[in-house]
Amino acid sequence: MTQIIISPTLSAEQHHSCTVLAAEFFIFTIWVAIQAVQGGLRALITDDCSRDEQSYANAWASRFGNLAGSIANLLAYLDLLPRESKLDPSSGTFQNMSLLASVTLLVTTSISCCSRRVDREEKPSLCVGSKMSLTDVWKALFVAKSEVRTICLVQIFAWMGWFPFLFYTVT
Repeated sequence: MTQIIISPTLSAEQHHSCTVLAAEFFIFTIWVAIQAVQGGLRALITDDCSRDEQSYANAWASRFGNLAGSIANLLAYLDLLPRESKLDPSSGTFQNMSLLASVTLLVTTSISCCSRRVDREEKPSLCVGSKMSLTDVWKALFVAKSEVRTICLVQIFAWMGWFPFLFYTVT
């Protein structure tokens, strides 16, 4: 794909560097999408289940998440698909796993969206405009209770710390 987008006048080393940067950008994008989906699924459990059912639902969500992660790691380490490049032996597996993650995310999110009915209620908006800006999110973070702020900051930094580790362990 980078051959189509990037000029053919680049040297092989420059082309490889651009390909790596594009791959990192799109992997980061997929990860951001997955984090949003996980947050939405946790919200579904909170919204749809009683307090007694929430621990049971969270346990099943955790089981399915662990199962999906185990299957993905197994497929990544098994050499089931032919490799496309002799110069970069991991390119075929990496590309196929990225495609599998994207398609799986699309299919499972679509199933969740189609099977969930939402009764819309008119609620007052938290912000004056139609969209919150990053500065509004930043301000809201520091207006929140200290416990909530601590949890949010821990999640952000844990997420930032795990991304490079997970990215480099699968490549």
